[in-house]
Amino acid sequence: EAGVEEGFVEAERALATRRDDRRHTLDALVAAMEKCVEGVELSARGGGSARCEPKAFQSLCSAYREALKSAGEEDEVVIYAKNFIKFEEQRKAELAALDKQL
Repeated sequence: EAGVEEGFVEAERALATRRDDRRHTLDALVAAMEKCVEGVELSARGGGSARCEPKAFQSLCSAYREALKSAGEEDEVVIYAKNFIKFEEQRKAELAALDKQL
């Protein structure tokens, strides 16, 4: 019985650690998305085209990759981040095309 109980305690600790890791990576992902949105809002207020700062975007992509490993692609926050990244990449391409035309 002691061996079974010890195994249960170990499994419980591993599960708690995994949940903590997942929570931390998702928190970091949300913070990275917020940072990008803040940058877009600030650049738009400054009269320029609304853009996520490159450093903030790279941080977002990195946080996304970590969250994808930790939480999986079906997690709601991960899905939103994926869509946000795709949108920013498309916007960047469109703005570059417009700049080229001008």
